[in-house]
Amino acid sequence: MFKNDNRNVLYMFLLLVILLAMCLLMEFIRSSAVAEDAYIICYPNDVVIVREKPKKTAFAISELPPGAVVHLDGKQRNGYLHCVDMNNETSDGWVSKRYVVDEQPIEMNLEAIVISKGRLAARKYIGGERIRWVKPQTDVMVYFYTEEWCVTDKGYIMTKYLEFD
Repeated sequence: MFKNDNRNVLYMFLLLVILLAMCLLMEFIRSSAVAEDAYIICYPNDVVIVREKPKKTAFAISELPPGAVVHLDGKQRNGYLHCVDMNNETSDGWVSKRYVVDEQPIEMNLEAIVISKGRLAARKYIGGERIRWVKPQTDVMVYFYTEEWCVTDKGYIMTKYLEFD
């Protein structure tokens, strides 16, 4: 009777050791991942705040202008992306994913025309809440351009709904 109990305890102990080793290995792989470059997109005179923790009320540790490069390690929490290898006193921080794109935004300052079939939502930030409706054939000033989003004088508009002169 005691022999089986000891064997079960040994199996449970080995299982816990294996699970712990797997967790440590996964954390090592995740933490050693290569940082991926991304870019800040916002209005020309605005900045995006880098925060100490992934929440809006956290201490601001840096400001990033439009087009700034950020190095992301893949961690996400509460709508924020974790930045590493920053050029300030701290080596990491959190930036809202609302203002981060995969490709370098191109500064344009050119007019475009809205080419949607119906009214189009101009947004507060990438994929964000609508701030106004824009009618087809409306002229907009495009400040920054990426293949997916443009920052315009009316708000953030998806590039596919704009035609440039």
